[in-house]
Amino acid sequence: MTTIPQYEADIYSDEAILDPYPHYAAMRNLGALLYLPAHDIYAIPRYAEVKAALLDHRHFLSGKGVAGFEWPEVFRVANTLAADEPVHSRFRSIIGAPLAPPSLERLSADIELAADDLIARLIERGSFDGMTDLAQFIPLSIVSSLVGLPEHGRQRMLEWAAASFDLLGVGNKRAAGAAQVIGEMIAYVQNECRPDTVRPEGWAAQIWQAVEQGKITPAEAGTLHIDIVAPALDTTIFATGHLLYQLASNPGEWNKLKDDPRLIPAAIDEAVRLDSPIRAFGRVVEGDQTIDGAAIPSGSRVLMMYASANRDERRWEDPERYWIERPGLSGHLGFGQGRHTCAGMHLAKLEMRSLLKSLLKRARHIEVGTPNFQMNNVLRGFTSLPTRLIPA
Repeated sequence: MTTIPQYEADIYSDEAILDPYPHYAAMRNLGALLYLPAHDIYAIPRYAEVKAALLDHRHFLSGKGVAGFEWPEVFRVANTLAADEPVHSRFRSIIGAPLAPPSLERLSADIELAADDLIARLIERGSFDGMTDLAQFIPLSIVSSLVGLPEHGRQRMLEWAAASFDLLGVGNKRAAGAAQVIGEMIAYVQNECRPDTVRPEGWAAQIWQAVEQGKITPAEAGTLHIDIVAPALDTTIFATGHLLYQLASNPGEWNKLKDDPRLIPAAIDEAVRLDSPIRAFGRVVEGDQTIDGAAIPSGSRVLMMYASANRDERRWEDPERYWIERPGLSGHLGFGQGRHTCAGMHLAKLEMRSLLKSLLKRARHIEVGTPNFQMNNVLRGFTSLPTRLIPA
């Protein structure tokens, strides 16, 4: 068998979080499968092998957790992200129902109207923060209301999401610091999210309707709320920030989009490919597996490195470039792949599409300053982005 190369650097250090791509390139050059001694975990950095593993649900399991380390027992709760078949499909049918395109179609007019009103106001302001004033607006004003949580939870969704993703990385200081916050979130969904406290028409209420229909147990309903609390906002917010930054930084691509708005879906996908909001999730290997001639022992944890795969030179021409007419763009892994493809993908695209349609109509140019990055084990995105819209 092939010897597995080791990558000694800590890809969860502050330095690597701020500038991960040189690390990813070095990892891809080392091999298709690596061992990371800093965290006692394997990693798959290349596109073809990441995609194959994501599609191999029988041997690369999510049910034992998708973090890069084994969580303490107190945090091991039943939810869609950390479930295998047949439980995953049963949970996904409930969580995914309000996020499917037919359901979202009923929301599209309201989201487009809100997006256009926002852009009109920001045009008048001139300069603003592209994250807090633009990227966060629809998720915090509309989506958090649709979720239908009791108000205390709605106000803490961003805080809980950041902590959740820190705990989905490796067992470092950031994960340890997130533990108390995660404990508060779990207590909230188990004790405060009840049929009589959630908004009757919200997505949380649909979880309790599934209990009445016998699809899930009351205990499962309690922890399933995590699926609509933790990942519902941050990834879309960060993807929107990346889209704004790339269009401002690549005026030629912005002009292409102005000339042909049919490229809007590609502009969104290319932003997600180039700066994937989720850097990596883990899987646990079932049975001894082989990748490119190298063996992974059964029971090992292995990182699916989405952000590295999405810049793999073996798959993408000129991968560091933002190119909205890129061939084969629909194959990117920024939303995952297979059964665990992001359940909120269509909602995220609807939000970004609505904002972009209004930007194209109302703005001649987008200008951005230097962004500040959030320090998080899994998420990659900006906390602030100085932005200015030049009126059309």
